[in-house]
Amino acid sequence: MKFINNIIHKLKKTRSKEKQTNTATSNNSVIVTILSGNFLSLPQVRKQLPYIFFVVILILAYINNSLAYNVQLNERRKLEKQLNDIKYKTAFIKSELTKAGQKTILLDKLNSFDSKITMPQTQPIIVK
Repeated sequence: MKFINNIIHKLKKTRSKEKQTNTATSNNSVIVTILSGNFLSLPQVRKQLPYIFFVVILILAYINNSLAYNVQLNERRKLEKQLNDIKYKTAFIKSELTKAGQKTILLDKLNSFDSKITMPQTQPIIVK
């Protein structure tokens, strides 16, 4: 019994060593096959080529879409900044116009031109 167990054990050792060497050589051969392009001639790969091309096209479309989105996002930020600047300028001009339209400032400007126009003594009549 012991003899048979020893033989089985030795066979298992040799098989495991063969598997390890085959794995190491198969890893190298896979890399060589991929780099040389020979894997494209395998029947399993040839069946899947349309699918692979479809996936590559989808990936390229996704990349293009994300780049276009980034360009539009940058453009939107730029336009929002311009809009805010215009809003602030509008508020400033509006306040300056309101300030310039006050009665006392208008009277001072009229007096500086030696104008004979004066403020009316009666309230204006509002027509509805």
